[in-house]
Order: sequence, then structure tokens, then C-alpha cells
Amino acid sequence: MIIKTIRDNPVRLHDCPTCGIVAEKSVVVTKTMDTISFHVQKELCAECCLALQRFIGKMDGVDSILVANGKIEIVFDNNRIAETELATIVRNSMQKLGYRILDEA
Repeated sequence: MIIKTIRDNPVRLHDCPTCGIVAEKSVVVTKTMDTISFHVQKELCAECCLALQRFIGKMDGVDSILVANGKIEIVFDNNRIAETELATIVRNSMQKLGYRILDEA
């Protein structure tokens, strides 16, 4: 599990028309991110790595994807995408690219 802190845009707390002072506060949001890993039958070529990173990496709820050494590691927000749904999408995508997932790491 990964804990990620995000700083959002400043929020105006005070905007005084008399003195012109503007008080702002940054909002800090903490998210708990989960990780799922897969072993692949063989090393992915560069084009397949890029295709997988572009497709999976742009999905709503996916924070990052790392494809290296026959392993795929995805950091995601379980509140936005379920682990089982993500696993199914990864397995189907790998099958379409001509690879087979051996197991979840």
C-alpha cells in the first residue's frame, strides 16, 4: 500500500476589499494507493511496453505502471477502480498483445 499526498490549488480564506489582503491555504489530500503485480511469460518488446503503458496508464484510477524484467507493476486507487476489474483488463490486454500472464506476483 502506498500513501500519496497531493497538494491541490490554494483555497482563498480571506479576500478583504478594504485592505486588499488575500489569505490562501493549500489543501492537502492524502490518498491510499494499492499495488498489483503480474509476471509475464517473457520480456515485452519496447512497442508492447509502450502500448500497455499508454492504455493502462491512462485509465481512471491508475496512478502509474512499470513494465520491466518480465513484470508489470501497477499503482492504483482502489476507490476508483477495483483490483479484480484492473486484473481482468491487464490479462485481456496482454493476451491481445500476444503475451500470457503467468501469475499475480
